[in-house]
Order: sequence, then C-alpha cells, then structure tokens
Amino acid sequence: MSLSKSDKRKLRKLKKWHQSQSENPMPLTRPEPKSPSYSTDVSRVGYATSQTGTKWEVEGQKERRDREEVNVNNFSESVIILAADTAYLSHAKSLLVGCRTCGDWRGDFVLIVPSGTDAEDFDRRGVNILHAETDDCFYQKFHIFAPSFRKWKRALYMDCDVLVQDTIQPLFAELDEHPLVADVEPFSLFHTFTYWSNAATYDNAPDEIYDWLWTNYDPRYRQYNTAFLLFRPSSIPTDAIDRLRCMRQKIAPINTHVIRGTDQPVINLTFYRQFIQIPKKMFSYWEHEGPESRLLHYCSGYAPWIDKKSGMDAFGNPRLNSPCYDVYTQNLSRWEEVFPVCR
Repeated sequence: MSLSKSDKRKLRKLKKWHQSQSENPMPLTRPEPKSPSYSTDVSRVGYATSQTGTKWEVEGQKERRDREEVNVNNFSESVIILAADTAYLSHAKSLLVGCRTCGDWRGDFVLIVPSGTDAEDFDRRGVNILHAETDDCFYQKFHIFAPSFRKWKRALYMDCDVLVQDTIQPLFAELDEHPLVADVEPFSLFHTFTYWSNAATYDNAPDEIYDWLWTNYDPRYRQYNTAFLLFRPSSIPTDAIDRLRCMRQKIAPINTHVIRGTDQPVINLTFYRQFIQIPKKMFSYWEHEGPESRLLHYCSGYAPWIDKKSGMDAFGNPRLNSPCYDVYTQNLSRWEEVFPVCR
C-alpha cells in the first residue's frame, strides 16, 4: 500500500532527525554544576505552552537559591515522596519499609493517592497523605511539584517499583549543586515519540505537532528518567502542576506509550534543560547499576513483586544477596513492625 503525502513528509522528517542524531548526538555527560536561571527568553525555556501555542510567561527573576547552610543530616528538612493508586498500596508499603530499614531513613514520608482512596492505614502509622485529583495513575506524579512541599528544603520522589540497597540520606547532598537532579536515559528526547509511540508517530499525529515540538526543543537532547526525581521544592514554580497538565494536553497526539501516554516526556519537556544527571549512578535503572548505586528501579515486567525464576533478568539483587521478590515480600511482611500505629 502506498504512503500518503502526509506520511511521506513524516518519514522524511524522522529520517532527517535520526540522521542528525547519529552524526551529532547530544553529549550525555554531566554538565558543570551551576544555579539555573529562569530567563524571560522563553524561546529557550522548556516550560509548557498553552493550547494555542502561546508560551507561558516565565518569571524574570533568577531562581532564588537557598544560601543558608543546610544540614543534610537533619531529617526534618527532607522528605521522601511516593505515589500509588489502590492497586499499588501494598507496593508502597514494601518500599517504605525498605527506606526505613535498608535506607536508614528516619525523616518524613508523603504518599500521593487519588482522591477518595482509603489510605488510613498509612496515615495512622505516620505517613503523610496527599489526595490528588487525577484521571490516570501516571499523572499523579505531577503533584510532587505541589506548593505544599515547600515546607521541606529537599525532596526525593521515587516510583514504587524500586529497591533500596543502601542509605538514602547522602543523596540529598547533591542538591547543594543544583535544584533538579535525575538519572539520564541512554537515548534522546525523540526516542519517546518515534520508538515508544510508533503508531501515533507514523499514522495519526498531525505535522503541526512535530513542527511545534522541534521548533521549541532539540530532539537530540538527553532524556531523563522520572522514576527518581531529586529536587529543591523552593525551586519549583508554584503553577508547575498547571504547566504540566498543559504540556500533557499539548503532546497527547504523540505521547501514546501504554496508550494514554506517560509522565516522562511531559516532565522532560516542561523542565527542559533544567535537570542534571545524578553522579555515580547513585540511583539508576537496575541494568545500569554502578558501584555506588543506592536505589534501583525495576520497571514493568521486572518489578520486584513479580516472582521470577532463577536465571531470569532482574531475578536477584547482588548487593542485597537475595532474589528481588524475596526482598519485596520480606519488606511487606514487616510493615506493621517497622511502621507501628502512632496517631
């Protein structure tokens, strides 16, 4: 079957972008740390655009960096954030136990759940609850940027399919250098819209969305994984959730991974060029673990709660010297012991 003129144009564009990526890839090395500036030059700032394509007004003042001395060993200044719907509440319990035991975390926790979710068992055990209005579990993550988190100086978000294998507190020292830290992916931004979203890319999406996307963003730029997000809440604009929602709607025609899309491309474009890479793979995807990795992400079919057979990928965690499933179930069995009722 012959391709339409529209499909041919898309294919020519994609071929050109892939060629430019192979000939001149964007470096994936960690940049020199510096405090970012939220410039009025909106042509290069990655904040979301409205439905009409008009860019958001961005504060002209520079990001107010917190200059006072912060003791990273003061647990009251930092918070760990998780997000879960009803199906993931048990997974959140297992991870919370891992944070408290293997991660030696004695500070605050916040669990984000959809409005109407019964999270009383967490609340009475000292886990703070944030009820979020959302229509999709992936987009609960937007609420980690709520202004209410400004009561803490430092925040670490992690997905529920994570295993903790070392102390967590040293991670927060990375925020001395930069307010937004994540792990870099081994591929660029365009990967989301060409590999993960093949059907939309080649068949359904209008040319205009690509014209807008590549006019405002460099497709060769590195993409960051959003399973872990380390940030200073004071650096996040107070309307960040609105900006994320706007970006989600804008790229919906090409953000079709797992049908309804995921948060990762939305967050990457909204905070375009504002993340830096976590050093030494202190948190990472399980296949990319380094000698100093403290947190490992096991996504999709590799999740810790899946009982895998010996020899299968992601079967065991060498640092914990145990099958991942055993770590998960042992943590879950200790929920009431590690988090006794306290209120």
